[in-house]
Amino acid sequence: MQKIKKLLVAFVSFCMALCMVFAAACNSVTINNSNNSGSSESSSSSESSSSSSSESSSSSSSSSNSESSSVNDQTGSTGGNENTNDEEEEDYTLTSTTVYFVGDSTVCQFSDTYYLPRYGYGTQFANYVDTDYVSVVNLALSGRSSLSFTTETNYNVLWDGGTNTNTKETVKAIGKGDYLIIGFGHNDEKTDADRYTAPTLDAVDTAGSFQNILYYKYIKLALDAGATPILCTPIVRYSSSGTYTGNSIHVTSNGDYAACICDLAEDKGITCVDLTTITKTLYETLQEDAQWFHAFSKADLASDGDEQVREITSTTNTTVSVVPSGIDTTHINMYGAKMISYQIATALRTARKTCNLGYYVKSDISEPTIANDLEAAYNTSYKYRAYESPNLSSLTSVGSVTDSQDNTTEYKLYETVFGNVGGSDKIANYTISADNENGTYTISNLGTISGKIASSSDTVAGVFTQIDITKTFTASVKAKVTGISSDLADSTPSQAAYGLMLRDDMYINTSDSGISSNYVTAGLIDQANGNVIFSRENDTLTKGSKTSAMAVGDEYTLSITGGGQIFTVTVTTSSGYSYAQDYTDFSFTATDTNYVYLCMFAVRGLAVEFSDFTFAITGDAESA
Repeated sequence: MQKIKKLLVAFVSFCMALCMVFAAACNSVTINNSNNSGSSESSSSSESSSSSSSESSSSSSSSSNSESSSVNDQTGSTGGNENTNDEEEEDYTLTSTTVYFVGDSTVCQFSDTYYLPRYGYGTQFANYVDTDYVSVVNLALSGRSSLSFTTETNYNVLWDGGTNTNTKETVKAIGKGDYLIIGFGHNDEKTDADRYTAPTLDAVDTAGSFQNILYYKYIKLALDAGATPILCTPIVRYSSSGTYTGNSIHVTSNGDYAACICDLAEDKGITCVDLTTITKTLYETLQEDAQWFHAFSKADLASDGDEQVREITSTTNTTVSVVPSGIDTTHINMYGAKMISYQIATALRTARKTCNLGYYVKSDISEPTIANDLEAAYNTSYKYRAYESPNLSSLTSVGSVTDSQDNTTEYKLYETVFGNVGGSDKIANYTISADNENGTYTISNLGTISGKIASSSDTVAGVFTQIDITKTFTASVKAKVTGISSDLADSTPSQAAYGLMLRDDMYINTSDSGISSNYVTAGLIDQANGNVIFSRENDTLTKGSKTSAMAVGDEYTLSITGGGQIFTVTVTTSSGYSYAQDYTDFSFTATDTNYVYLCMFAVRGLAVEFSDFTFAITGDAESA
């Protein structure tokens, strides 16, 4: 009888323990900092109960010895680093752990030349946690959706370890006791097939849905590795009207992306920080002051009554009073990134008894403010450059192209030579001729060689048209090399280039060695090597693959399609072989916030004939 009693007691204890584990696994918490409703996720014992073991013993060790912190270069400092847990938390022992971030441009790091540069919130999270125990690895990438991120190297690094493409640092694979913060949504809304995911509720098992990708490509894999996934809904887009509805809060004609994330979190028992609700409330409260969370691409001269007036140096080495201009309503600056990280940290600390990452949040953190944190967000290397979009009405066109889609609208073409020409007198070294009867344009510099595409500056000589930044388009042209200067071989042939260029800004017959703007090019650079497709962004010139030396008679078909911040650039040889490059989240508003410019050009010792130019506006560009 005594033996039976013992068995019954053991059975009852087993059942109670099983019920506790089951309850912990099924609960979730959605945190919006104003209504922490719902139950929470599992305790530390269930967080680490997955079958997979960690690659790094330090993440599962009970020792208080810490790993070194791995925080990217965009981390600003806020507060101290000491652990000041409350007395009620003394029963939780902190051990070394790694917090991984995956997500889009609102999460990732940047290398900007903006006046108020872009910073994702993943860059600032380390300010609010105890880095004696926490290492932060930010794997997020600009322009990616939950779907397209799975094709990236950083996605594989998350699960297998390797080199973080953002920092070039070697990181371990996510493992037992680690955390994965997931911040997608902005680009899942985009309609292109590579990124779009459907925001359907209760659709975790519907292939290709937002919930399906989030669960099977992120949440389940994190759980299998013994890590704790945490979902974040996307931050709002700034609205100058102060009203936050529709696209600004990620509600599209296809569905509500934030609600989709919260629904998944509740269904699968995952902690969810509802940043959409948090930022909507914050922005509605602050109204116009919410703009200071955001990136600004440039500075304009200040006027009486302006806010955030600062004195900086201009490109002519004079001191000028300026204000931020060219607001990016999607991307945040360092101050904004601190605010979002602070909100995440505060939410997690509130929920620390049910999401153990909250125990690692420092208890003495304070909310960022304009007074304390905005100044550090400015780019101290930025120099003011006076710029106005060209007044096309004052120029004489050299030709036009009819929209190939509506067969009616005409877009005028204008000639220009600008950039690092070598002096205003060198502009005349270029000859630009138009044969409107045959639809050809020839750009030549076969006499005195001048101009270049170099590492830090550019020359552009050619024919251009202006395009509204809010439109998508397709353009194509044939290019034939008709001459190469005999002096080029002895005159830095690597700086010779030609092609179809799409650029951020445009200047008319101006010699200025400081022009180094953003552009992408379907064309070739370097006469000796013939690197195909090149671009410049944030002052960095990037060349594509080497082909063969440029030669008289070379013929290529060049095309650029897209709009907003997403473009595909293609170069096709006369034999039909194509080189292509996709540019995602490329910045075309750093200088001219209203237009982009499409230009057929050739520089440095080349003569190139362009023919069969076609162009069409295809629709409205999607916002970032």
